[in-house]
Amino acid sequence: TPRVRVQPGHAPPNGTSVPPARASGRRSGSLENVLLTLPPAPHTVVLTFGTVAVLDFLLNWVQHVQRIPSLDPFVVAAIDHSVFDACAVLDVRVFLAPRWQIIANRTNTPQKQHKA
Repeated sequence: TPRVRVQPGHAPPNGTSVPPARASGRRSGSLENVLLTLPPAPHTVVLTFGTVAVLDFLLNWVQHVQRIPSLDPFVVAAIDHSVFDACAVLDVRVFLAPRWQIIANRTNTPQKQHKA
């Protein structure tokens, strides 16, 4: 897959990938570090998530949300590294939330709800 540089406000063309980004600024890789970049309470945080399968849609969503100041701050939970790298290039608040970690951290599963 060819690699391209993505300019802010632009999605990568189909059939290309975004080069890995360095973690700096808003894009830290962990939820805890992203939370530290948010403004002081009280505020509402818009959270979305995505995988590489919906990357085009996710980046389109990011472009539109960036145009609406009242929706800031927003955070992207990247289910895989491709989404993390694409968001990091655009300086979006993003953290890695791999599928296995989300499933492993669930404490309120349907099975546990029925036993209670």
